Amino acid sequence: MMRVALRAAGAVVFAVAAACAAPLRAQQVDARLDARVDAHTRVALAALLDSARAEGLPTEPLVSKALEGASIGADGTRIMTAVRGLRQRLGAARAVLGSASASDLVAGAAALKAGIEPATLTRLRAARPKDPLAVALVVLADLVSRGVPADTAGKLILAVATKGAGDEAFDALRRDVARDIVAGAPPLVAAAVRTQGVLGTTADATGTGLTNTPRKKP
Repeated sequence: MMRVALRAAGAVVFAVAAACAAPLRAQQVDARLDARVDAHTRVALAALLDSARAEGLPTEPLVSKALEGASIGADGTRIMTAVRGLRQRLGAARAVLGSASASDLVAGAAALKAGIEPATLTRLRAARPKDPLAVALVVLADLVSRGVPADTAGKLILAVATKGAGDEAFDALRRDVARDIVAGAPPLVAAAVRTQGVLGTTADATGTGLTNTPRKKP
């Protein structure tokens, strides 16, 4: 399970990094696909990429998804299914996040795939109206991949965002939770306790993760 979580987290980080890369000219994108997929799939991918580009969606993550499928020997049908799914999630992320960077959209798409409700992304955008969301969303998806229930993970990340924490706090939260889980802590407990450390609140055992009771000083 831990290896699956690490692979999932790595895939999200890689996708966000790809979205941040300098856009490639269409000819370069086509050249990469020409060498890796069959003619029918190339035509379908070209149409999909044109559609995404026209809507202002990032296309590099879509190309990367196609190349990823080709690298593991997936056929054209499987490649197109995966790329269409990512394109749909990118569009859904744009719908709830509004004007957002490519990295925010890719991270939002990953969060949606992990089972996070669109309403959670909307509330996260409201909590950080001027700040990038990519790191917070990557951590959100990572918590879910490690076994934290999606609704609880959303509440915890929203609590940290509402506090005004920066990206460093989200990244530290991810590292600490991962460390605690490796040490044997249940995912929900690890996430709730580490979020408690960020917020200065107390963890509960009701499944919501936190209460509003201030933590008592020793």
